[in-house]
Amino acid sequence: MIGLLSIIALGFFLGMRHATDPDHVIAVSTIVGRHRSITHAAIIGALWGVGHTVTILAVGSGIVVFGWVIPARIGLSMEFSVGLMLILLGIFNLSGLWQWMTNAAAPYALPPQSATIHSHVHAHGDYVHTHRTRTTPKCILTIRHAPP
Repeated sequence: MIGLLSIIALGFFLGMRHATDPDHVIAVSTIVGRHRSITHAAIIGALWGVGHTVTILAVGSGIVVFGWVIPARIGLSMEFSVGLMLILLGIFNLSGLWQWMTNAAAPYALPPQSATIHSHVHAHGDYVHTHRTRTTPKCILTIRHAPP
């Protein structure tokens, strides 16, 4: 029994070490970081982990039970595809960083001519007034209150 628990513990800790490798941290943070809801991001991260675990169990079981051998050429091709994926994820991260810096530097820049102008009238008791809001898809630029 001690031997089985030792193997399970070793597998758990080696799996944790593998999960914190830079390629996994970058991949998961890029995918999860695009979601605004913590719940949705946690679900995506959990699905990533389950998918990764199922793949490792399937391939590992095939190697142990059936004696499969992955040829060096296929192994190197898989490593190369992981490298390409990391480059693509890095580009996604940099494009998100560029967009964040642009929005942070000038969030109230002049809107394009196609900006939407929203106007409505409402009342607070006897006081009736209008709100005019000029918006772009990302932010509200000005709010003007018209006199009664």
